[in-house]
Amino acid sequence: MSGELKILILDDDIDLAQSLAEILETEGHKITLVHDGITAIEAFKANDYDVAFFDVRMPGMNGVESFIEIKKIKPDARVFMMTGYSVDQLLEQALENGALGVLRKPFDINQLIEKLDGIKEGLVVVADNDPNFIDVIVPALEDDGYNVLVARTGIEALKVVNNNVSFLILDLDLPILSGVEVYLEMKKRGIQVPTILVTARRDGQSQDIVDLCRREVSGFFRKPFDIKEVIKIIHETQEHVT
Repeated sequence: MSGELKILILDDDIDLAQSLAEILETEGHKITLVHDGITAIEAFKANDYDVAFFDVRMPGMNGVESFIEIKKIKPDARVFMMTGYSVDQLLEQALENGALGVLRKPFDINQLIEKLDGIKEGLVVVADNDPNFIDVIVPALEDDGYNVLVARTGIEALKVVNNNVSFLILDLDLPILSGVEVYLEMKKRGIQVPTILVTARRDGQSQDIVDLCRREVSGFFRKPFDIKEVIKIIHETQEHVT
């Protein structure tokens, strides 16, 4: 177990929320319950939570709208969406804005607890705007037990990458801010996250960039590459750290 987590639960089903809270408290976590989106936003303004669980279908401000507002206040907020309904468009919107995943009600509480195990050490950020690459690497990492956040621009990457992130997969050719600019800004801010650089370039410039960062970069791949090699490097880096 990863130790005590501060968890926020947003659900207008009071009985379900209280039952979930009681189970998580027996696991050693500190739980805050709220039953509307506005209160959830105020809670995030006043506190730092390790993870939150938001019901999608809520009266007034729905769970996705609440989540998007919270991301403006706390860009590194980690939230799972919960739903008993088919609301694919809302869920897609939540995932695009960085939700950690979706739990469909009724769900096995063990499934939820498994997601909490390692929430602090198992987060990988993929900073890349290539949809084909994202569609391949995100499921592969999730199948291997990681929580994954996707950033599609350099600005988005800097909003979500902090020292609680386990690993960063960083494309050199991100829009707005390039991968190199992101990497150098991270160093300036004191953010030390193991990083793999990736690129589709075939010129010598990308190798010059890697040479510049060689002392700290964990790996460098030119697309297309074997996803298993990326996961292997992540495993080896984490074993070395621990």
